[in-house]
Amino acid sequence: MRLLAAYLVALMCGTAVAVFAQDECMDCHGDPELKKTGQNGREISLFIDLSVFRGSIHGDLDCVDCHEDTDPDDLPHEDQLKKVDCSTCHDDVMEQYKTSVHFQGLLAGAEDAPTCADCHGRHNIYPSSDP
Repeated sequence: MRLLAAYLVALMCGTAVAVFAQDECMDCHGDPELKKTGQNGREISLFIDLSVFRGSIHGDLDCVDCHEDTDPDDLPHEDQLKKVDCSTCHDDVMEQYKTSVHFQGLLAGAEDAPTCADCHGRHNIYPSSDP
Protein backbone atom coordinates (compact mmCIF):
# COMPACT_ATOMS: atom_id res chain seq x y z
CA MET A 1 0.00 0.00 0.00
CA ARG A 2 2.87 2.38 0.81
CA LEU A 3 4.44 1.69 -2.57
CA LEU A 4 1.19 2.53 -4.32
CA ALA A 5 0.87 5.76 -2.33
CA ALA A 6 4.45 6.74 -3.15
CA TYR A 7 3.83 6.01 -6.84
CA LEU A 8 0.68 8.14 -6.87
CA VAL A 9 2.46 11.05 -5.18
CA ALA A 10 5.33 10.82 -7.69
CA LEU A 11 2.87 10.67 -10.57
CA MET A 12 0.98 13.70 -9.28
CA CYS A 13 4.19 15.66 -8.79
CA GLY A 14 5.40 14.82 -12.30
CA THR A 15 2.10 15.94 -13.77
CA ALA A 16 2.15 19.11 -11.67
CA VAL A 17 5.65 19.93 -12.94
CA ALA A 18 4.58 19.51 -16.58
CA VAL A 19 1.50 21.70 -16.15
CA PHE A 20 3.53 24.28 -14.23
CA ALA A 21 6.15 24.44 -16.99
CA GLN A 22 3.49 24.84 -19.67
CA ASP A 23 1.72 27.50 -17.60
CA GLU A 24 5.01 29.38 -17.27
CA CYS A 25 5.44 29.36 -21.05
CA MET A 26 1.86 30.42 -21.64
CA ASP A 27 2.29 33.44 -19.36
CA CYS A 28 3.89 35.08 -22.39
CA HIS A 29 3.07 32.83 -25.36
CA GLY A 30 -0.64 32.85 -24.52
CA ASP A 31 -0.76 36.54 -25.54
CA PRO A 32 -2.00 36.91 -29.14
CA GLU A 33 -0.07 40.20 -29.37
CA LEU A 34 3.33 38.61 -28.65
CA LYS A 35 5.49 39.08 -31.75
CA LYS A 36 9.09 39.43 -32.81
CA THR A 37 10.70 40.90 -35.88
CA GLY A 38 12.32 38.37 -38.18
CA GLN A 39 15.58 38.73 -40.07
CA ASN A 40 13.81 40.16 -43.10
CA GLY A 41 11.91 42.71 -40.97
CA ARG A 42 8.68 40.70 -41.10
CA GLU A 43 6.66 40.36 -37.89
CA ILE A 44 6.41 36.80 -36.56
CA SER A 45 3.71 35.81 -34.08
CA LEU A 46 4.96 34.00 -30.99
CA PHE A 47 1.42 33.24 -29.82
CA ILE A 48 0.58 29.61 -29.09
CA ASP A 49 -3.08 28.63 -29.02
CA LEU A 50 -2.95 26.10 -26.19
CA SER A 51 -6.30 24.54 -27.13
CA VAL A 52 -4.98 23.84 -30.65
CA PHE A 53 -1.74 22.39 -29.27
CA ARG A 54 -3.57 20.19 -26.76
CA GLY A 55 -5.71 18.84 -29.61
CA SER A 56 -2.61 17.91 -31.64
CA ILE A 57 -0.87 14.54 -31.71
CA HIS A 58 1.72 15.94 -29.25
CA GLY A 59 -0.86 17.62 -27.01
CA ASP A 60 0.11 15.53 -24.01
CA LEU A 61 3.72 16.76 -24.13
CA ASP A 62 5.14 19.75 -22.32
CA CYS A 63 6.74 22.69 -24.13
CA VAL A 64 10.24 21.80 -22.91
CA ASP A 65 9.95 18.27 -24.32
CA CYS A 66 10.58 19.78 -27.77
CA HIS A 67 12.11 23.12 -26.79
CA GLU A 68 14.90 21.47 -24.83
CA ASP A 69 17.00 24.62 -24.42
CA THR A 70 14.24 26.37 -22.47
CA ASP A 71 14.21 26.25 -18.68
CA PRO A 72 10.92 27.41 -17.10
CA ASP A 73 12.91 28.37 -13.99
CA ASP A 74 15.05 30.76 -16.07
CA LEU A 75 12.58 33.10 -17.75
CA PRO A 76 12.46 35.09 -19.87
CA HIS A 77 14.48 32.78 -22.13
CA GLU A 78 16.90 33.80 -24.88
CA ASP A 79 15.36 35.57 -27.89
CA GLN A 80 16.64 32.93 -30.29
CA LEU A 81 16.05 29.32 -29.26
CA LYS A 82 17.54 26.29 -30.97
CA LYS A 83 15.46 24.86 -33.78
CA VAL A 84 13.32 21.95 -32.58
CA ASP A 85 14.89 18.64 -33.55
CA CYS A 86 12.08 16.18 -34.31
CA SER A 87 14.64 13.38 -34.73
CA THR A 88 15.17 13.41 -30.96
CA CYS A 89 12.06 11.21 -30.77
CA HIS A 90 11.54 10.34 -34.44
CA ASP A 91 14.98 9.13 -35.52
CA ASP A 92 13.48 6.38 -37.69
CA VAL A 93 11.47 8.93 -39.67
CA MET A 94 14.52 11.18 -39.97
CA GLU A 95 16.40 8.32 -41.63
CA GLN A 96 13.62 8.10 -44.22
CA TYR A 97 13.60 11.88 -44.67
CA LYS A 98 17.34 11.84 -45.36
CA THR A 99 16.68 9.70 -48.45
CA SER A 100 14.09 12.15 -49.83
CA VAL A 101 14.32 14.87 -52.45
CA HIS A 102 13.20 17.27 -49.69
CA PHE A 103 16.34 16.62 -47.67
CA GLN A 104 18.51 16.90 -50.75
CA GLY A 105 16.99 20.33 -51.37
CA LEU A 106 17.69 21.32 -47.78
CA LEU A 107 21.32 20.25 -48.13
CA ALA A 108 21.57 22.25 -51.36
CA GLY A 109 20.36 25.35 -49.52
CA ALA A 110 16.90 25.58 -51.08
CA GLU A 111 14.97 28.01 -48.87
CA ASP A 112 11.66 26.35 -49.70
CA ALA A 113 12.76 22.75 -49.04
CA PRO A 114 10.06 21.20 -46.82
CA THR A 115 10.90 20.18 -43.29
CA CYS A 116 8.83 18.18 -40.77
CA ALA A 117 6.88 21.24 -39.65
CA ASP A 118 5.93 22.24 -43.19
CA CYS A 119 3.68 19.18 -43.54
CA HIS A 120 2.97 18.15 -39.96
CA GLY A 121 2.56 21.61 -38.40
CA ARG A 122 4.40 23.32 -35.59
CA HIS A 123 2.07 23.39 -32.60
CA ASN A 124 -0.94 21.99 -34.44
CA ILE A 125 0.93 18.76 -35.14
CA TYR A 126 -0.94 16.31 -37.34
CA PRO A 127 -0.43 12.54 -37.05
CA SER A 128 1.24 10.74 -39.94
CA SER A 129 -2.15 9.18 -40.76
CA ASP A 130 -3.60 12.62 -41.61
CA PRO A 131 -3.31 13.36 -45.34
